[in-house]
Amino acid sequence: MIVKIGRSGRSFKGAALYLSHDIKAKTANRVAWTHSLNTANDTVSGVVNEMYTTYMASNLLKEAAGRRASDEKIDRPVKQISLNWPPGFQPSKVEMIEAAESYLARMGWSEHQAMLFAHIDRPHLHVHILINAVHPVTGLKLDDGLEKRRTSEWRLEYSREHGHPLSNERESGQSREPTPTREEWLYLKEIQERMHREAKQEFNSDYLAKDAQQPFINDGEWKILKEYQRKEREAWVETGRKEYKELARIVYRNSKPRFTRQWNEYFERKREGMSPKKLARMKEQIRVDQSADLKETTETYFHVLWSERGAKYKEMLERQKADREELRHNQKLGRSSPHLLDLVGQTPTQGIDFLDEPQWYLGGDKSAREAGDMSEPFERSPGKMDRDVLPNEHAPGRSRGRDPVSAPGDLGLSAIGAIAAIGERLFDSFFGAKTSAPSNDQPRRAVRKPVAQEPGPFRTALDDRAMREAEREAEKRSDDYWRERKRGRDR
Repeated sequence: MIVKIGRSGRSFKGAALYLSHDIKAKTANRVAWTHSLNTANDTVSGVVNEMYTTYMASNLLKEAAGRRASDEKIDRPVKQISLNWPPGFQPSKVEMIEAAESYLARMGWSEHQAMLFAHIDRPHLHVHILINAVHPVTGLKLDDGLEKRRTSEWRLEYSREHGHPLSNERESGQSREPTPTREEWLYLKEIQERMHREAKQEFNSDYLAKDAQQPFINDGEWKILKEYQRKEREAWVETGRKEYKELARIVYRNSKPRFTRQWNEYFERKREGMSPKKLARMKEQIRVDQSADLKETTETYFHVLWSERGAKYKEMLERQKADREELRHNQKLGRSSPHLLDLVGQTPTQGIDFLDEPQWYLGGDKSAREAGDMSEPFERSPGKMDRDVLPNEHAPGRSRGRDPVSAPGDLGLSAIGAIAAIGERLFDSFFGAKTSAPSNDQPRRAVRKPVAQEPGPFRTALDDRAMREAEREAEKRSDDYWRERKRGRDR
């Protein structure tokens, strides 16, 4: 039997971490078993917690035992002993525990808190004893006077009793537990100093319980965050379906007023007695143009919505990534994230805000108000046919007359229709269409200037669409004009 007395240390946690793992704390393969003495816990973390608690409360224990707190100041409360059996001897766990208890009793340390670590990484069996030098009742330091002489006396008695070779019968030093290499010693020193610095933190009752529970806390925080972020992505997909559906409905509803003039002209020709064959061709052409217009408009705004959603989705992913990085950083520093508890049970809401005011980009009352009432600078032209109210093509009767320029502002129809009507009015004035002069008795109303706003993606698409619509209207009006003139000459 060989007994080695290690150097006293300051960190229970560092010593326990070293003894309960292999070198550099990568695995725990060398630990056969552990056993606690004079503690309420059996786990390594629980025992270390008790030892540290006893050490921090040593002054209180001294005062409770009738001693002064300044008596026997303890700087290094961590003590290590190793009992090494000769090669070939295979004591059981019970025998090794009894040997450790016998040694502690002989040294007068049997009432101190201790933890046994049995290692199997050497050719011979050995057990390490981690001892708290602070007495759990009196708070005093253990008596280590003449500890080497007393240890030698116990070793000789134990060796004779169990038939171990004595000093003159020892084998070569190769069979003993070698001292740590310089690399191992530097590692042990570094980890003890690091753990000691950590041990200087303000004491609280869950010093080690915090470490024992931290993996569960970390897992719970990640579970909450990942679950909420998953719900955010699912909500984004779900709101996408609703947004595209709502946008399709709005586009279809606002595309009809743009063909009011064509339908009015169709019914006017029908009342004038145009042949059914020509009426059928005219009707078919209107439907083809209306379908093509709806398709182009839908693709335009769907592409804008797709771009907006893509940008917002990218922002959401970047934010989620930043949240994960923050949580990872906090856990690395040992900080908790209690704000994550607010996410439990919450239903994320995603999507973009354009559907809150759909009339803004597809026309309507709000669009007309923002762009200004474009009909007001012009006077009404009496006798003009209503070209801005979509009639029921199957219903008899005439539509009410209304000026084509003022109608979009009065009825609150699309900005596209208003711009197209302006183009029509300019075309009439260019080719000689008559308009009534403004009356001196009726002063012209002041024009309301539009409020300057930063154009958004839908407003930009609207402007481009309006320009193309106005160009097509002007071109069609020109064709109709020259067609009528040619028809008049042929008569």
